[in-house]
Amino acid sequence: MRGVFGANHPDWFREPMRQVAGLADANKVLRSQVIAFDLGALWVAHAALAADAGGAARLAAVLDSPAVAGFCDTAIAALVHQQAGRADVWLALPSPAGALIALGAPAAAIDFDMLDDAAGLIADFLRTKAAAGIDGLVMVLAATGVSTDDDLDAAESIRASAAHYDWLFALCADSTAQAGDWTGIAPDLWLPAAAQVELPPDAPACASLDRAFWQGGPPPGPGAAVYGTVPADLDPALIAQRAGLLP
Repeated sequence: MRGVFGANHPDWFREPMRQVAGLADANKVLRSQVIAFDLGALWVAHAALAADAGGAARLAAVLDSPAVAGFCDTAIAALVHQQAGRADVWLALPSPAGALIALGAPAAAIDFDMLDDAAGLIADFLRTKAAAGIDGLVMVLAATGVSTDDDLDAAESIRASAAHYDWLFALCADSTAQAGDWTGIAPDLWLPAAAQVELPPDAPACASLDRAFWQGGPPPGPGAAVYGTVPADLDPALIAQRAGLLP
């Protein structure tokens, strides 16, 4: 979104109302029923805060930052208010392993205890958003080099937090993350990152709106629920044209 609708502005992650306005502009084109506020990208933008920390303390250094907390509070409140009656607002974040690696932790050094600590920090953060008007939470599970079983086991506290706040919990799955074996977690909704992702049989899932569609592939069928990310390197005019084909 930043690249296409935010002109890659350097203050996208420092001026909350700039990001809120960009997300609103994007949804005028995309007409999505859900707008996701990307916590993971925000954390990465402030990764310098974690430079002198190790283990799960990397994530704590970012989450404890007044600048990060203030950005989240302002942006989420404004987004929920702006989109009331138009679109649901969800939070998007990486799995515990994804968060740690994004903040500089080497995969080889990450064990279950570290994942569990990171998941606890994320759950504590989500608690502060319990009354923010959020409708759902999507966790991105990608191939990280860390045990996916451990990552999913640790993430159970994140899923439980979403359930406690009556948020829907979705898992965005990368086909290389788990090779089709998804035991250990039961999201309300599966979001395949690409059409080739193997999901459990009869799993409640959206169709994948992957790069092939944006580059001219066939649109989903009428009434289909779809999920996808707009490629940052595409011409905005092409994006608008392709979005017009969506159900």
